[in-house]
Amino acid sequence: MSITLCYLSSGNPNCRQSGNIVDISQAINFEAVKASNPAAAELLNLSAFLAPDNIPYELLLLGKAHLGELLSQALADAPENELVLPELLEELTRYSLIRLETDYRYSIHRLVQEVLRDVLKEAEQQWQARVIEALNQAFPSPKFENWRQCERLVEQVQVLIEENSLPVSAALARLLNETGYYLDDQGRYVEVEPLYLKSLELKRKQVGGQHLDIAITLNNLACLYRAQGRYSKAEPLCLQALQMRRVLLGENHPDVANSLDNLACLYRVQGRYREAEPLSIQALQVNRGLLGENHPNVANNLDNLALLYDEQERYAEAEPLFLQALYMRKALLGETHPDVAISLNNLGALYIPQPSPRRPACCSNRVRTLLRRHCRSNQPVHRRSS
Repeated sequence: MSITLCYLSSGNPNCRQSGNIVDISQAINFEAVKASNPAAAELLNLSAFLAPDNIPYELLLLGKAHLGELLSQALADAPENELVLPELLEELTRYSLIRLETDYRYSIHRLVQEVLRDVLKEAEQQWQARVIEALNQAFPSPKFENWRQCERLVEQVQVLIEENSLPVSAALARLLNETGYYLDDQGRYVEVEPLYLKSLELKRKQVGGQHLDIAITLNNLACLYRAQGRYSKAEPLCLQALQMRRVLLGENHPDVANSLDNLACLYRVQGRYREAEPLSIQALQVNRGLLGENHPNVANNLDNLALLYDEQERYAEAEPLFLQALYMRKALLGETHPDVAISLNNLGALYIPQPSPRRPACCSNRVRTLLRRHCRSNQPVHRRSS
């Protein structure tokens, strides 16, 4: 009996949705695809384990080494040969199994997925593992210049945590953490927490308690809770990450400086300035000693220390640090980088008229021009630690 007949005979109610009848017998002609193009059939199988809408081509092209022997061989010449992937997809569109979208993406009908996943149930973890490895290969470091690529893949990552039994792997833990980091940068906090928590769970299963990978996710989760104002949840995670890094790396390491600075920021937003200042100064000193005077991490430390002084109305100490951070970020990252916008926001807020006689006037024509240009970009002025 064919896949289609087996599925229809099961009486699955999704086959006969009222007002939206889908002719499954016509759509799922899987045997025909398998006979004419086995690699296209493998691609269809893989697609059953992806989010159904807007599947980006780069997931297949960048992750091709992890898609199984048949599909990997079929995509071996891509992307140099631009016709390889479109020809595979064309085979599936002939039978209405997928739909081509704009911007190098395609979609698969949810009922087609349901049929295929039922048939492939015994091999489910194998296919999930392929998806995870391919996504991990395709998902870039969540830096500003990679945000567009991250956004195209986010939906595919998010659907993974809805699965009941995923294979435990370092690739999945890394993928969830990096995706969470990207979404955190976008301020999409509600979407971030389940990714970080799942990543932390997986890492603990793999490597136990004391490990640098665990410290990374503890640190990121603490920063998320700080941004949400959940300070009582953030502090123990910050302290755990700091202690773990100290034990594993020693006092003199950029990751330890990162934890020190994050703990200082947490104390600052709670008004615990006396506790925050020595931590912030120590983080700056460590990074200057290890990375030199001109480094993005040093700029972050300067900006956060300036915020600490600003909130205490120590404006004469805050202003030069804000300016150093701004000029360093412009030189190292370029004028369009979000960290430059953060510096401009923070510096602009310093010059907002206040009833305090100690608040400085805008210091120079150069900074005044930068601030005006930033205001024209229609970005909101807000105070943010980096």
